[in-house]
Amino acid sequence: MDFRQLEAFCAVVEWGSFSEAARHLYITQPTISSHIRTLETELNVRLLARTTKSVAPSPEGKRFYEYAKSLLRLREKTLQEFNKTTQNVIRFGASSIPSAYILPELLSAYRKRQPSLLFDVVQSDSQGILDRILSGSLDMGVTGSPVTQENCCCKPIYRDEMVLVTPATPDYQKLRRENCPLRQLLASPYLMREDGSGTKKEADQFLETLGLDSASLNVAARMNDLESIKQSIIYGLGVSILSKKVTRDLERDNRVLIFPLTQGGIYRSYYLVYRKNKIQNRQMWEFIQFVEGYYR
Repeated sequence: MDFRQLEAFCAVVEWGSFSEAARHLYITQPTISSHIRTLETELNVRLLARTTKSVAPSPEGKRFYEYAKSLLRLREKTLQEFNKTTQNVIRFGASSIPSAYILPELLSAYRKRQPSLLFDVVQSDSQGILDRILSGSLDMGVTGSPVTQENCCCKPIYRDEMVLVTPATPDYQKLRRENCPLRQLLASPYLMREDGSGTKKEADQFLETLGLDSASLNVAARMNDLESIKQSIIYGLGVSILSKKVTRDLERDNRVLIFPLTQGGIYRSYYLVYRKNKIQNRQMWEFIQFVEGYYR
């Protein structure tokens, strides 16, 4: 018997559904079922009465629910007592675009609800954030690439368009008026993001659809700093495929030009990532729910 099994059982009782319990605990429905079966086997009693339409605790389940809730409350109290220095801290990581353009509005909105909460924020590329989450040095993070590790939850929270960004010089303005083909624009000096960047991965995938790869581009510079790329475009060093969100203000001020990659647009998502089996306190679960619903 462990706390995850107790949490699963209590969630089923409280939500009256295996699927709802799974959704609120951010685990799969088969995992919930497995936890309940393990408890019933260990206790040698049927805890839940199941029908095709509902789930309810059996008489024994009602008694066990009170014990389970007491144990979970005792665990929470113990963690708070012996972990006072970190109980109001969420260690959060973000890749460059979310760090600069998503987190400020997201964290500001949440702290209006929880003013005592402290965010310890680290910026890295998407792979670096994932590595820190897996090592346990971060509680969660936002990345520009999906995560496929089985022990991690990865949920899209924001969707943005990928565009080709060029200097706002007369030459490029003329090319836009003439509806210049995208392949011709990509023959310009190109500014490339670093390996591990979610933006680079998305750009590489798009280039593959055109029959191009990064080796065929006229690369003028490789940069691991987004602001350096933006300023370099403004000063005419080259062009780059970037997220539209990060260049919207520059386009509004006529400092860069934006070209769509396709007629219907090419979009990328940003993802909230955290480990499935890491014990999360209630404030972390509440913050996760807030993040998932903020841009919805």
